[in-house]
Amino acid sequence: DVGGGLMGITSEGSPIEESFARMLFLFGALGFVLVWPPQALEGFGLTIPKLLGSFFGNEGQHYVWYQIRRTTVTVVIHALFGLLFSYVLAFHYPQHLDGNAYEQQNRWRATLLQLAWLAITAASVSALALAAWWRRNGWAAHPIAVMLRAYHENWERVAGAIELEFLRIDKVLIRLGNETLVVTDMWILHVSLYSMVAIHQSDADLSLQQARDAPQLGALEQRQILSIGITSVRPSIKPIVVRVDAAVYRDLSHKLSAIIRNSNHIIIRQSANERFGALFRARAVLNPTTAIREEHRGDTCVGCMTNPVNVALVHRCQRTTCGNCFCRPMVCIECLAKWFASEQPIHEEPNQWLLGTGHCPVCRAAFCLDDVSLCN
Repeated sequence: DVGGGLMGITSEGSPIEESFARMLFLFGALGFVLVWPPQALEGFGLTIPKLLGSFFGNEGQHYVWYQIRRTTVTVVIHALFGLLFSYVLAFHYPQHLDGNAYEQQNRWRATLLQLAWLAITAASVSALALAAWWRRNGWAAHPIAVMLRAYHENWERVAGAIELEFLRIDKVLIRLGNETLVVTDMWILHVSLYSMVAIHQSDADLSLQQARDAPQLGALEQRQILSIGITSVRPSIKPIVVRVDAAVYRDLSHKLSAIIRNSNHIIIRQSANERFGALFRARAVLNPTTAIREEHRGDTCVGCMTNPVNVALVHRCQRTTCGNCFCRPMVCIECLAKWFASEQPIHEEPNQWLLGTGHCPVCRAAFCLDDVSLCN
């Protein structure tokens, strides 16, 4: 009896059932890593953009073309992975697609697997056909090209303008998971796994929609993730929702020409470094001041190259671990606070950092907060 034999072979706990479960787990894990690669793989360069970067082109000089090729290749690789799963399931585990191989009460499993197999196969074949369609007429049918035609019938001219601005060093670039947000003087670019949306700054309407907490590895406090909705006055440009860390919200808002509306009255938390900077400055004000030599008045901070130098390190504490610093004033209090914070344990609260020690950014002499002296 073939049917009875199959039911015996595929009974729970049998070698075939265990092999089938391992196959499902393997494909599930590989699929997860393929879509959401962990940082370890990114560090080793084992991601689609890293492995096939030479085919995509130069991201810095041809950013739009890079995204067109990257999204297309990503669709193709994910579709081929789906077809590989369909092949393995159909030719190596056909008994799991045969309803007669199950007892009457368990035949729903075969029906569910059949539907899943058909859906994955159809979606994979459709994705490959779609990628081939995108390639027609010099990528003119690609969704990115179609989207850019909302700004000018010659979409390549718009792409060139975006790529020219992407070359500027003053752009804001924020990565969070599989999403990347790029803000230049004129454009807001939102890049995801399969697409890129470009919204002209003059067309953008921005609103703060939601805030949630997310765990942060190696730190006691949680990150605050903000969701910002961005819509364009052009109907053909689809609205987007970007997620950014609250720590970069200030830099982002300064780069945007439009105000981010906060109609929900969401409270944006300061980052740990911002909170510590305020504590550091408030505590340094209580220390004795020091005179700055006339020839050094008006010098610019070597850290930010913006603020005037206004702080020196004068050894006053009783700690044996601190030393003498003979450097002339070279930084501002804001940059010194950031430098001091960067040398503190990330797992401690910012108010505990005040008790720690740092090192002079120039001569590396150890100092504590008691040695920080504002210049008069």
